[in-house]
Amino acid sequence: MKLHEKKFNEILELLKSKLGSKISVSEEHGTTSLCIEDSHYWLSTDAYELTVGFSLDHQHFSEEYEGLKRELNRLLSS
Repeated sequence: MKLHEKKFNEILELLKSKLGSKISVSEEHGTTSLCIEDSHYWLSTDAYELTVGFSLDHQHFSEEYEGLKRELNRLLSS
């Protein structure tokens, strides 16, 4: 399992533990997505990257571009 997939799963488990049934997960064309009910926040992961979004605005995170660990730290400290 790649780092971005592991981080997606960790975030998913955390959100499920805090928000329960407000989290919906779907899989389509090799992409796993999660949405938070009554919210514009969403996350998705595929074979290459983690994407974090709010409505139409989103940010891609990948080890190949800028370093996933550094970008996640930047995102979480904002």
